[in-house]
Amino acid sequence: MPYTCFHVTEPQTRALKYCDNQLLVSFCDMSRSTIAFVFLLALFFVTIRAQQNEQLAEIKLTVSHKLPTEQTFSKRGEISYYAAGVVGRYVPVARSLTEGQRKLLDVEKGVYQVKVEEERSGRSVVSFVKSCLLKASDFKDEIILHLDDASDFFHVDYYTEADACIESAKNEQLGQNIATQIQITRPSQGIKPTLSRITATKKGAVPANAPPAKAGAKGGESQPESETEEQEQTFFQKYWYIFAAITILAFISGGGEPPATAPTGVVGR
Repeated sequence: MPYTCFHVTEPQTRALKYCDNQLLVSFCDMSRSTIAFVFLLALFFVTIRAQQNEQLAEIKLTVSHKLPTEQTFSKRGEISYYAAGVVGRYVPVARSLTEGQRKLLDVEKGVYQVKVEEERSGRSVVSFVKSCLLKASDFKDEIILHLDDASDFFHVDYYTEADACIESAKNEQLGQNIATQIQITRPSQGIKPTLSRITATKKGAVPANAPPAKAGAKGGESQPESETEEQEQTFFQKYWYIFAAITILAFISGGGEPPATAPTGVVGR
């Protein structure tokens, strides 16, 4: 039985062939502007996907401490949080304080120092309190992380439950592990006419783009070991490569000649 084949040609776009109910589509003369559009669309989705992966990335910080008379910091746990999250998690080492370290907390006018460090960037911040406050708090403390718009920490506040060095009856049975709570604060999302904006915190207010304060007072005053100033990026600075690709492809594609109209014919059997 003879078969029937219809050949339909559309101007400058595609040829459709229908042969025995089989559809064969071939793009014969796709314009350069169409190629540019497809490329930019793919680039857009890749950028969005990269941003989503960045928001789902887990950030880990190392927490170390140094007790009175000690010369170096020793690890006491890790803080982990997600870039787009508002909750942090603290995982202590197997034994935060040894028996010898517990005795060091009784040193007169001793200082207990806590350092939070990110190995990826090398950024670290040190905060401290009187060593007797940790024991008076039954070994309970709180670490507050201040994050910037990029979800990187730039300041740390450290507090103990007690604010006076009073001997507790419980701390003879406690002290192997320190019960730590983590709080995360971010810049306010209101109107931001300038880079200088204030973030409300539990114990006060800290400029979101200002470097941490020098150590010199009890409870949460921090001293940065490495400081890096970060400027807020505009929309064009973040996605300049997309605008560059659009400009280059616009020059490549050009105006072009108007497509010629081809006759449409039907081929019989």
